[in-house]
Amino acid sequence: MFVPIEGHNAEYLTEVVVKFFKDNDIDINDCRGQSYDNASNMSGRYSGLQTRIREINKYADYIPCAGHSLNLVGVKAAECVNAVVKYFYIVQNLYTFLSGSTYRWQKLLSYLGTKKKVVKSLSATRWSARADAIIALFTGHTDITKALDDLSKDDTQSNETRFEAKTILKQITKFENVFITVVWHEILTRINDTSKNLQKENMDLYIACSLLNSLELYLLDIRDKFDEFLEKAKSFTDICESESTSEPRNRRRSVKLTRFEGESEHTQFTGDEKLKIEIFYPIIDSLCSNLKTRKTAYETVNDNFKFFTALPNMTYEGIKECCEKLARKYDQDISAENLISECLHYKHYLRDTRKNEELFIPDLYIHELNYRLILFK
Repeated sequence: MFVPIEGHNAEYLTEVVVKFFKDNDIDINDCRGQSYDNASNMSGRYSGLQTRIREINKYADYIPCAGHSLNLVGVKAAECVNAVVKYFYIVQNLYTFLSGSTYRWQKLLSYLGTKKKVVKSLSATRWSARADAIIALFTGHTDITKALDDLSKDDTQSNETRFEAKTILKQITKFENVFITVVWHEILTRINDTSKNLQKENMDLYIACSLLNSLELYLLDIRDKFDEFLEKAKSFTDICESESTSEPRNRRRSVKLTRFEGESEHTQFTGDEKLKIEIFYPIIDSLCSNLKTRKTAYETVNDNFKFFTALPNMTYEGIKECCEKLARKYDQDISAENLISECLHYKHYLRDTRKNEELFIPDLYIHELNYRLILFK
């Protein structure tokens, strides 16, 4: 149900939760999991709601919302480089300008036709909206630039409108921004697909961890494919302002010197090296670092239960070790001896009934009856 609240601090929210359980005759000590978004008042490890609930009940493991966690991974990556912050500002300006009048919007539609996506507004909380915005810009880039060029020369429009159209046109055709469009289109398409899968009603923690792991490996893989993204950006549009052939610029290395070492040496970056070192690598590294950190919460819980999906191929020693580990974790709920016995029995049942089939947690249920732990499908 929805519970009305009068504040948002963790201490107050804890009181609300505990009171709700008490009023409805629910023992909070029976709780074995809690899930919220990643706001600090909810997820904070020192004084957040989840921490306060675990102080009452140590078995109430916290699992943050996976979709929200993935959003925050993207947010951090978008904030790590000034060029990317500016880029998303330009994308939002593009939508604001074209949607600001029916004339400009119809001009855009006349170039895009009916098969291509129209430009979209960004969202600070829903990165699926950012994916839609970048996909629209990527797939309709040529037509969008034509519409802006047309508007910049349209004598029926005010000088301010023509100037703004020309300014935005110059920004989105700048090679640096074309390159960022190509990179973020690839990344956001993968992130958006993963996010949609994480939000499916039949999703479980085992599959979620597999999806997040595969996304991390994908990002690590494309880190070595800068040249492919660069070539794609160069061939992406004929009217982009190519900066990859610009003159090298001097960049001072960040090295702490003693008073006797004199001036630091200079490192030269060409336009392509600038894109790689100052934009591409920071984006990918930020995504990988934050994804690795945030998926730890899911892996910790998943490690306790994922052995159930591998029972048919496990040895006795492997089953025994996993069952004892789970029994130590839930020492008030599980008898290691009974769980080992049931898992060994269930292993042979699965071998006969689920030959060569992949198992998932929703296929398996644990039910306690008359102090015996029974696994059944």
